[in-house]
Amino acid sequence: MPTQDNQRNNSNQQSIVVNDFVIPSRNIQTAEQHRGRHFQIWFDTQPERLGFYIKDLGIGFGVFKKMDTYGLGPDFQQGRIELRDNMLVNVGEAYMVVNLLPEGAEEDEPLDTLKLKIFGGTNNGDVYEYSIEQMQGGERSILMGRTPDCDIKINDKLLSKVQSHIKVEFYSDNSFKWVLFDGAVKGKPSTNGTWLYINDDMKLYDGMVFKANQTIFQ
Repeated sequence: MPTQDNQRNNSNQQSIVVNDFVIPSRNIQTAEQHRGRHFQIWFDTQPERLGFYIKDLGIGFGVFKKMDTYGLGPDFQQGRIELRDNMLVNVGEAYMVVNLLPEGAEEDEPLDTLKLKIFGGTNNGDVYEYSIEQMQGGERSILMGRTPDCDIKINDKLLSKVQSHIKVEFYSDNSFKWVLFDGAVKGKPSTNGTWLYINDDMKLYDGMVFKANQTIFQ
């Protein structure tokens, strides 16, 4: 019959958490605040989902995926993604929350206003709003970077002169989408990348780059 001490030892053994990869931190305070499991990777055996997946576990600054760019010279393809409500984007030390307005719009109702709120860095608390009318039929680009010419100027040495830009793409059925691109309008990618928060299970793929805090994985 197990003794009380044995039961206590078994309980302690069951509560031990083993991390496959320990992310180091030079800042003791940050290390204590962000102690815990940041993300997990698992293999899904369901035929329709077969593959490795990653999931953020809500500890620390979150897990972010780098926007992809492909090729060189004339074969270069710029990283791009359609913006969605409540999307979280990271550039340098700044985090940007995306809102598409009006709030509570029906699925087929146009979201004709883009609202961006910045947290962290020198622009903490700044809010920017752009209407569909300001986008000049898709000809205008909203520039984000560290030069004075940018619409959203962020004083951060980690950012490129033009870190990223946003355009509106119109379609033949009169619908449109707000689209985020990494890098300058002419196609030059940013130096340190534009990062998207992984808020849902995401399938890993060859060449994918993601980070947890300041540790980068590929």
